[in-house]
Amino acid sequence: MKIILNTIPPTINKYIGRTNIWEYQKEKKLIHQAIRMQTIGINPRFNKCKMKITYYFKDKRKHDPSNYDKMLLDGLVEANIIEDDNYDVIKEFTTIGKVDRGNPRVEIEIEEVNNE
Repeated sequence: MKIILNTIPPTINKYIGRTNIWEYQKEKKLIHQAIRMQTIGINPRFNKCKMKITYYFKDKRKHDPSNYDKMLLDGLVEANIIEDDNYDVIKEFTTIGKVDRGNPRVEIEIEEVNNE
């Protein structure tokens, strides 16, 4: 399964130390809505999977991948695509950062794996 989002979630660093949780909740809701819109009618609910997330940023600035993953993983759980975002469900997890100035986006690839 491949999900393409035409937006990149904000880095979690944007919210560290801030007292305004509403801004975080608003952006999280937008990312979750984008995931739901891309997966309407496609609800495989993976119990065991491997996942690759490729971020296509608009510039070559340094980006820390782990700071972008939280909203995406929570959105996949909320959209009922994956059962949970823990290591019992996600057996392999890869993130890649690339540059595409004209089309920044996130591509999420999920593949079911056999129960171990």
